[in-house]
Amino acid sequence: MTRLALASSFVLVLVAGCANTAELTVDVRTDFAAGVEFDQVIVQVDDTPEVMRQVEPHDDYSDAAHVADYRAVATGPHHVRATLRLGTTLVASSDIWVRVTEPVVVPVTITRTCGPMTCADPTTTCYGGRCLPSMCDPTDATCAARECDDARPCTAVGDCIDVVCARGACLRLPRDERCPIDEYCAPDLGTCAYLPGSGPPGAPVASFDTAMTTAHTLVVRWTDVGRADYVVELATDAAFSSASTTTHMVSGLEDTFSGLESGRRYFARVHAMALDAPLSNVVNAITTIASPTGVAISVTWDGSLSRPAAAPDWITSPGGGSTYHYIEAHAAATCASGAVQFRFSALYVPSGGGPYDSPWQGPYSYIVDTFVGYGARFTVWARCVGPDAASAEAGGAQDCADNGGGC
Repeated sequence: MTRLALASSFVLVLVAGCANTAELTVDVRTDFAAGVEFDQVIVQVDDTPEVMRQVEPHDDYSDAAHVADYRAVATGPHHVRATLRLGTTLVASSDIWVRVTEPVVVPVTITRTCGPMTCADPTTTCYGGRCLPSMCDPTDATCAARECDDARPCTAVGDCIDVVCARGACLRLPRDERCPIDEYCAPDLGTCAYLPGSGPPGAPVASFDTAMTTAHTLVVRWTDVGRADYVVELATDAAFSSASTTTHMVSGLEDTFSGLESGRRYFARVHAMALDAPLSNVVNAITTIASPTGVAISVTWDGSLSRPAAAPDWITSPGGGSTYHYIEAHAAATCASGAVQFRFSALYVPSGGGPYDSPWQGPYSYIVDTFVGYGARFTVWARCVGPDAASAEAGGAQDCADNGGGC
């Protein structure tokens, strides 16, 4: 059997041979959406009864589907018409004249740009938005459509469409295999759309697995809404601004985000990977942050040390005057992540004056030394602070400076 490698849907097919009858096969190619924009393909040769094929969603007509066989066609010229219908509504059609002298496959291409058109002249047929002679010679440039050529390529349309230029016509060939099972590739949009009678899935219910929360890891779980694939978003702000959002495509009902910042609050939401799928509730959790290690303190008194009364960091209120001598505490600690903060408590000894407590602050703290014959004992605690949370405090380290009263 000879297969004619012609991109046109209108051509006078001449096949050499010398038999009284031969087999004629008709293949149909179209960029209409199968099962949505048309649900029947009808082929008729001359005045013989129509051959009708029922079309279902996801049937592939982008590469020419086999539609009809005629086993004993008399040699000579024949009129072949291929028609697309949706129910009883005519969608588009194309005509070919073919001269049969041996078995032949006749390719018919029906372009979507011919959908709303009818050709008044019965000797013409629509292709690529033009009415052209149905006995057109494919080598004749005047028999081509005018939508594209080497200098004017077709414009790409979306992710699920293959756009090709076929004898001057831009074909938007839908690839349903790039869409979920209940969606199809809409040729006009180039995107997946729901099949008639289908709709978006429900919204999942999201949550964090608190037992799996660590300093750098969060695990998100969600309820099943009948889909295999989901989109999970994790962000550092509840508005999910693009700069702060990480997106995962996941098969299943949980997802792990690693390499996160400790002590940081994160927000998560989920939706099924489907057109117009609704978002889940927004949940938030804070990664843990470890307590500091190596908390230590050193306390010194220096009678020559003078600091203004308004000096920064914690200082007990001076009793008068403008310049005082101070006892200084210097703390140290190590945080695996986050910044270290300290909290001090000071006592005068042996009088027991105090305690004088500081807020959380930096590593230095001071107490005014107005009394000779006393000492000052400091206790320090430390914590590690992330962007949104602080660790449990650690420490209780002590040291004392003696100004004549002992420690």
